[in-house]
Amino acid sequence: WLKRGTRQALAFVEPKGIELILGDARFQTKLDLLRELRFLTLDVPIRGYLVSATAFSAISARDPSQTRESLHAQGILIQGEDSRDIQTILDELRALI
Repeated sequence: WLKRGTRQALAFVEPKGIELILGDARFQTKLDLLRELRFLTLDVPIRGYLVSATAFSAISARDPSQTRESLHAQGILIQGEDSRDIQTILDELRALI
């Protein structure tokens, strides 16, 4: 939850390893839900993220079509690889308020 004066924004963050579930229909449903949060009409803007402990190399080995950019567009951040996962979330929330 980020607050500046009277403005605020909220992020739902789920930690999860995704190497074994990438492409699974239930996993896709979860990603769809996180993406849909952006379109809710509420007084507080909401974003959803999945922060994965799975290394990008393991993800791309399982699904070579995935890039860091395509993962980010789906709301998936790779934990610790560039140590910017939390900073990315905060930057995106700051841009909303």
